[in-house]
Amino acid sequence: MNSQNSVSIITCTHLPFYMDNIFANYSRQTYPLKELIIILNNHSLNIADWYRKAKSYQNVKIIQVPESYSAGACLNCAVRQTSYPYIANFDHDDYYGPRYLSEFMEIAPFSDAGLLGKKTHFVFFEEEKILALIHPGREKSYVDYIIGCTLFMKKSIFEKVQFVDADVADEQFGADCTKNGIKIFAVDKYNFAYIRRNDLSLHTYKLDNNQFMKQYCRVVAQVSDFRPWVNL
Repeated sequence: MNSQNSVSIITCTHLPFYMDNIFANYSRQTYPLKELIIILNNHSLNIADWYRKAKSYQNVKIIQVPESYSAGACLNCAVRQTSYPYIANFDHDDYYGPRYLSEFMEIAPFSDAGLLGKKTHFVFFEEEKILALIHPGREKSYVDYIIGCTLFMKKSIFEKVQFVDADVADEQFGADCTKNGIKIFAVDKYNFAYIRRNDLSLHTYKLDNNQFMKQYCRVVAQVSDFRPWVNL
């Protein structure tokens, strides 16, 4: 494996029912130079089940940490386990299309940005079957903010900045990069969908979905399968 062009995917979870989604997002990536670091943020999760699942995939590491670890502490732990110069943060419950990593690797090695990601992005309201856009018109440009579930980082920036020890660490990370002179670049909106469910306990951001849609979104379509709209 050419480690200079390889990507470490980091994923943190405390919920057992996202196991299949985590591995599906990893295996779906057509970019071949990759590894997966999973942080289990809950000692009630049976790590043996995760090891059994991982046997069907290449280059997977699984680490279990106590529930007392914040999201930021989990992400920092994951970063320490990575082997490669590029790091992609995948949320356990969202959708990452087949060309997600490839898109970033067409840009990141030639960019002066240390942090890349998406500002304009799709959101799929699962129960309502509504696909929408958030922050339309903020693609392929330098920005001061990107959503935490699309953080794509050059590992070298961790010499200057780490995740804060808090549950909003992925959202704070961009602001901390800006403070430390690290440029942030937003790629296009494709190959990713933020999945919104009506059970707000599953989301860090607790705003009611109707309010969320009215306040932040532009509806694109009502569809049962969002993937043809998202994948490029």
